[in-house]
Amino acid sequence: MTEEIAILRKDILKYFDKQNEIPGEKVKLSTSGLYYYAVFKYKQANPKRNCLICKIEIWVTETYKKIFEYLSDSTDNEDSAIWIKKNGTEYLLLPEFAGGYSVFDTTTYKLHSYYSTADPFIWTGIFPSPSVDKIAVNGCYWGCPDELRVFDTKNIISLPYKMIYQIINVTNEAAFEHWEDDNTMVICKNKKDIMRIGV
Repeated sequence: MTEEIAILRKDILKYFDKQNEIPGEKVKLSTSGLYYYAVFKYKQANPKRNCLICKIEIWVTETYKKIFEYLSDSTDNEDSAIWIKKNGTEYLLLPEFAGGYSVFDTTTYKLHSYYSTADPFIWTGIFPSPSVDKIAVNGCYWGCPDELRVFDTKNIISLPYKMIYQIINVTNEAAFEHWEDDNTMVICKNKKDIMRIGV
């Protein structure tokens, strides 16, 4: 875990009050169904802040055993996070703290996290390639046009990921459709024209 994200976690812990839970947990099963994660949202105890706090819990489905939990900010983890399977192991990949991201390893029960004030790029959508050696990510900087970035995830628990491709101003120029293979993305340009991009 980077020092910067550790500081952010410590900061929200000061204002976490489990009595302030907002009803309505969100749950998402892993690819195999062997694991799931649940997101619980809380109003924080600092009246000067209007953001929420999330508690992320990761469970083994069959035994109902909780194997990990941590606190994060109120980025919509349940919408942007995904379970991915690589080399037989399932990982939970999710954005947090408006520019950071984490990956949970189900074999070691460890959470690997990254955040840097030098590059606060906010992830809003994650699309793994067939082998999961690459991921395409929709996102933006706060108040700026959307971008599409491709990251190298050959070593999925080694953060930060290296960016290998980028399209700026995605909203007006192009939108991600799907991966055709590990080296080719299909992009829809101007909402009608399909093009293939090698990455």
